[in-house]
Amino acid sequence: MTRLTTAALVLTSLVATAPPAAAQTPGSVAIAFGATTLREDPPGDFFPAVTYDTGWAIHGSYVFLWNSRIGPAVDLGANRRDNSVGERQTLDGWLVGARVELTRSRWLTTFAHGLVGRETFEEPGFKETGLAIQPGAGADVILWKGLAVRAQVDHRIVKYPGDDGRYRDWRMFVGGAVRITLQ
Repeated sequence: MTRLTTAALVLTSLVATAPPAAAQTPGSVAIAFGATTLREDPPGDFFPAVTYDTGWAIHGSYVFLWNSRIGPAVDLGANRRDNSVGERQTLDGWLVGARVELTRSRWLTTFAHGLVGRETFEEPGFKETGLAIQPGAGADVILWKGLAVRAQVDHRIVKYPGDDGRYRDWRMFVGGAVRITLQ
């Protein structure tokens, strides 16, 4: 399955979870896109921590349940780096789950999310995919009519098949966000 097909299926599932128009409570759609940096801590003491400086992520959510504070979320992203011999290494994450708005005011929204999906590590001649769980939290500072600046921190825990331990990734996200309130 291609990445474009996977992204289309995930976004379709967000729309499909919306209640029927007659029963729809007011909600909002938020989409954020930005730059990321990721630090990966491998299991055990043999390999040192690795930093992936170059990255991107897109995070989407549709908030409509429980007084318009909770709903489904999707997070897609990739981080890249060159290793010591000049080979390109990539970590891709594709996750879905739930997002909860903790506070909401005219100028600030804080949130937390719990996501599950997959992370794929790839370098020339090698590729592996593992199960990923990613709790995270962040804040949107609203600048003007639904346009915001977002800062977000995620802690991704990954279990690759055949590995004894778990990889722990810390990801920092900074970018822009747009929120559309549904009537």
